[in-house]
Amino acid sequence: DLQVLLARWSAAIAQLMAARAKSVTCLDRSERVMAAARQRFGPERSVRNVRFVVGDLHALAFGDAQFDHVLLFNVLTYAHAPARAIAEATRVLRPRGDLVVVTLEAHQQEDVTAAYQHVNSGFTVPALKKMLQKAGLTVESCAVSSREKREPHFQVITAVAHKS
Repeated sequence: DLQVLLARWSAAIAQLMAARAKSVTCLDRSERVMAAARQRFGPERSVRNVRFVVGDLHALAFGDAQFDHVLLFNVLTYAHAPARAIAEATRVLRPRGDLVVVTLEAHQQEDVTAAYQHVNSGFTVPALKKMLQKAGLTVESCAVSSREKREPHFQVITAVAHKS
């Protein structure tokens, strides 16, 4: 009965999750991205448990406690109100559900990320952990999980938190 919400997802991740879940909901604010996804996951792929929703991460159009897992992959740098986005993700999680966040660590490379329309420059581990806790989650882990080999050597934070 696993139900998953993916925000700022990739087709590969959606396909992996679809094989293991009752339902996978892919969310993006861009209708163009959703149209491309629908085409990629067309009937020839026979992925019937995947749906595509255009929506705002800050105001999710889902009822409370709808998902077992919410995955926020590289989306918080696009969020105008990251704490609000985390609170919304928490709201749609079922009790004992998991929230996984993958995001950039705070950096000074705005010239590089401007091309991607990032609205903030990443997060520190303590700041992300505090946002998760303030949303009512128990943080299992929150740490830098990787570092790019190429300049400017962006670092990635991965956090896993649970709803009581």
